[in-house]
Amino acid sequence: MRAGLFKLCAIRLNVRPNPCKLPPGWSLYRASQWWCVPGHVADEMLAFLGRNRGYCELFRDSLVPDEFFFATLIMNSPHAAQVTGENLTYLNFGKTRRDHNHPVSLTMGEARAVESSGRFFARKFDPAVDAEVIRYFSAKYGV
Repeated sequence: MRAGLFKLCAIRLNVRPNPCKLPPGWSLYRASQWWCVPGHVADEMLAFLGRNRGYCELFRDSLVPDEFFFATLIMNSPHAAQVTGENLTYLNFGKTRRDHNHPVSLTMGEARAVESSGRFFARKFDPAVDAEVIRYFSAKYGV
């Protein structure tokens, strides 16, 4: 079903238009769902959501709301000028046709690459794939 919705969107056919509208003067933005903000910005975003309950309705039936919800919120805020666009999460996307659109589970073989990446976070770990890499980073960083 999701693939069918993507195809309909690609030809600009919206089978279920959203009746909700962005606040006046706002634009829609899209970005990675792996992001981070300083604590005070997160507090401001939560306060905004508390005051503007209808904002969540804009994304209720969206195709990929995680890529629009917070990007739209932050880019229409006073903090937009501080957005760097730099992703602080280490990701290793697959190389095959089956997994090239998804991060693959990290293994001990990639531990050095993770550590030298300059990133503060890493995705994704799966104990069924390699529990050793989880133990390694947990012991090293006290998680």
